[in-house]
Amino acid sequence: MKTKVKVANLKKVNFALVRKETIRIVNEMKSKEIPGGDSPETAIPFFVKKNHTFSCGTEHPLLVLAAKNPAWKKQAKEAFKEDKKGMFYGSCYIMEDSLFLKVQKGNMKMIDLKKGAKMLLKKAGVANVGLCQGGVKQEETSSTTSEEATTSMASTQQDPKTQDPEQRKQQAKKEAQKAKGRETMDKMFANLQKWAKALRIS
Repeated sequence: MKTKVKVANLKKVNFALVRKETIRIVNEMKSKEIPGGDSPETAIPFFVKKNHTFSCGTEHPLLVLAAKNPAWKKQAKEAFKEDKKGMFYGSCYIMEDSLFLKVQKGNMKMIDLKKGAKMLLKKAGVANVGLCQGGVKQEETSSTTSEEATTSMASTQQDPKTQDPEQRKQQAKKEAQKAKGRETMDKMFANLQKWAKALRIS
């Protein structure tokens, strides 16, 4: 299954189409109509760009799931050269209501993805987003943020292939709880930055 969003027509793509495609593909991943959509070993490609203006004038992160063809790989390389801190490219999979990303390119902050793409993900029935080990190590930034810790979230997971359905369900719940905890830490970190800035001004 491939996305109907084409790289060649990105300037003409409106937000409604991307939202419709996101909902369709997430539902197919959950129902296993897309092979590998529920497994970290056979996760499907994705691309996200933090700053994007759609043809309808809506400013919102561009999130494309099932970005399989070579054109999307080329687009990811160009976006990485343009702004590596404003994009992600890699593979993803669904467990329960959580979307897990295996990043291969990019160093976008998870808090920006969660806040920016919240409208798309919520409509698609995704409650949590987290990073999973398996992709290329992201470049370190000058500041330490709580999302950096999410790269280790899968290190202690049992191989999904050896888990029975009940174990996978319990594991998904634990991962969702961890993702929620990280989101809380992200908010606390953001507030601390604001307070620190306010103190410096005063």
